[in-house]
Amino acid sequence: MAIRPRAAFLSPLAPSVARLAALVGLFGAVAIVGAASLLAWEQWRELTQKTGEATQSAAFFLADHAARLFEVSDLALEKAIALVDGKSWDEIQNSRALFEELTAVRADLPYVDDLWLNDKTGDLRLTTFAFPTPPSNASDRDAFHAQLTPRNELYVGSPIVGRVSARATFLVSRRLGRADEPFRGVALATLDLDYFTSFWKHIPLPPDATVTLFRREDQKVLARYPAPKDNAPPVFNEALDALMEADPVEGSFTQLAQNDDTRFGSYHEVGTLPVYVRVSVPKRALVSLWMRDAIAYVIFALAAALSLIGLTAYARHEARRDEANRDFLKEEVARRTAALEGETRALEALNGASRVLSAELDPDRTVRAVVDAGVVLTGAQYAAFLGAAPAQDGSVLVDPEPQGLYVRPGLSREGFLGFLKAWNTRIVSRNGILRRGDFFAEELAGEAAGEAQEGRETVRSVLAVPVVSRSGNVLGGLVFADSEPDAFSERAEKLSAGLAAQAAIAMDNARLFSEAQEEIAARRATQARQELLIRELHHRVKNTLAIVQAIAGLTARSVEGVDAFNAAFSGRLASLASTHTLLTEWSWERAPLRGLLQAQLEPYASDYTLEGPELELTATQAVPIGMAVHELATNAAKYGALSTPDGRLTVRWHLNAPAEEGKPQTLVFEWQERGGPPVSPPQRKGFGSRLLAEVLKVQLHARTHVVYAEEGMTFRLEVEVAPPAENAYEGVQVSPAPVAAS
Repeated sequence: MAIRPRAAFLSPLAPSVARLAALVGLFGAVAIVGAASLLAWEQWRELTQKTGEATQSAAFFLADHAARLFEVSDLALEKAIALVDGKSWDEIQNSRALFEELTAVRADLPYVDDLWLNDKTGDLRLTTFAFPTPPSNASDRDAFHAQLTPRNELYVGSPIVGRVSARATFLVSRRLGRADEPFRGVALATLDLDYFTSFWKHIPLPPDATVTLFRREDQKVLARYPAPKDNAPPVFNEALDALMEADPVEGSFTQLAQNDDTRFGSYHEVGTLPVYVRVSVPKRALVSLWMRDAIAYVIFALAAALSLIGLTAYARHEARRDEANRDFLKEEVARRTAALEGETRALEALNGASRVLSAELDPDRTVRAVVDAGVVLTGAQYAAFLGAAPAQDGSVLVDPEPQGLYVRPGLSREGFLGFLKAWNTRIVSRNGILRRGDFFAEELAGEAAGEAQEGRETVRSVLAVPVVSRSGNVLGGLVFADSEPDAFSERAEKLSAGLAAQAAIAMDNARLFSEAQEEIAARRATQARQELLIRELHHRVKNTLAIVQAIAGLTARSVEGVDAFNAAFSGRLASLASTHTLLTEWSWERAPLRGLLQAQLEPYASDYTLEGPELELTATQAVPIGMAVHELATNAAKYGALSTPDGRLTVRWHLNAPAEEGKPQTLVFEWQERGGPPVSPPQRKGFGSRLLAEVLKVQLHARTHVVYAEEGMTFRLEVEVAPPAENAYEGVQVSPAPVAAS
């Protein structure tokens, strides 16, 4: 038997081993390439998935943040509108107090550049940017045009560059007044773009991510981080518009092409406004990250493919566990952050209320500040302050009209007012805090069914805190209400109790300040009246001395002898004194004509006739007319009708209507003597003749006429009489009375 050589025995196996080795090598190469490709693909999928989740989470968070900013901005606009409600534009524009109150509102909002109030023509009337208000007009702004159509909502305008501030920003606006009222103007706020970008800059975002705040209707960019190098806003993207049309609240996109760039990202609606936040990452950035990680995985796979698969599986497992841990930590951080933000808001509200109440001395603004702070602290849908005062029987009298009323937009104001009207006494009269999950079911159990239904559709939870003064008097109560049961916690009770204590101190201070101001004003008025009386007394004394001097001079020139001078001068001084006595009784403002005649005629006759209406003369008119009547009476007693028993004296007067509208009436005064000795014109002019013919004309611009008829003398006087001016003793300069001319 032939023996086969060893080589011949092995040769058939060699090709099989080679093929097997080749197959193994090829399989290994394919396995390595496949593993590397699989790892690279998996890395890309995971990277895009994480990027999508990260952008979606960031878009949601930033949209929620922006919604809070717009909500608070809307509240600021409502406060600005409330400040100017019922005031004219001229009063608003010229009021520094309104400017300071508006500036205080803006100072609490770091993301608001300025607040603006424009009238219905668009003219700027008040702004926190400067005072006096600089000239500007916003009638061409879309934020202004949007409010021409009646609406009761906030409008977000397109990006602008402020005409007054010269800063890039955008406007939010709200119409002044209710939607059913005539258009009066708008309240505008310009938002600080740096606030958005500085906030976004500190938010963890995917690499090379871009955050954009834009309007829905035209995709105009309101704020963007980081800012584009060429400052050119992105053009309108139809693909993104189609996505928002399909899902108007939130959504994600991949392969979205815009401006020669393909992007991955997400968008989210800002509250209920037609404004969105978009967070996107360029595809080239993802590719760069993927290439960097994929090359590392390929090199590692080439070194140890099998180990790589195991290690990759382990890494994925650890990554998922880490991701789960991160998600848990994220939720915990979010929860704790929300709690911290709530506490921060409460603390800020209390601190803000403390600052306002410590300096506020106006009761209405004090109540408004307390109610606003209480709404922030409790989150109530309804809030009001009910004033109260103790009654004689020990109960509490409640003011039926609430102050500082707050009703969240969209809720029933009438329902809340009905509830307060029905149950105000029961709420305010308590000495402790009232808190009920279901106010009607627990607090009013056993009441008549119809009576207990008042306000049920509006109010289910009530938190009422009495405001008690330092003296123990109930000043009123803070009432917070909600349509949901169990809406108020024990924390809300404690915060509201602290707020009520601050409110009581502020109201006491406001009351004390008001009383002090009233006392100061009364003292000033008294002092001013005394000073004016002293000045008037000086004037009257000087004027009286001047009149006495004039009487003395005229008397001396018209009589002969000392005895005649003494008799005439004494009589005339007595006449002047009687007139002054009558004026003193009437506070030197006016004197009755009838009383003046009676005082002058009393020393000479008891039988005379006075015919005429009741009429009051001013002090300026009473003195010369009184002297004229004295001279007439003296002359009648010596030479005329009063010198004989049969003589008769008749004095008549009446008022003639003015010839022209607006002119004063004319007093027609007639002195008629009958039955006395025959009379004739005097041979020389004495004091009486000069007084009747000249002095009355000079001092009173009067018209006089004397008739010396055989049957008796007749004197006629015509002078304009106007209603006496009021003599208010508070800064009024009294005009001096004319001095009798010599």
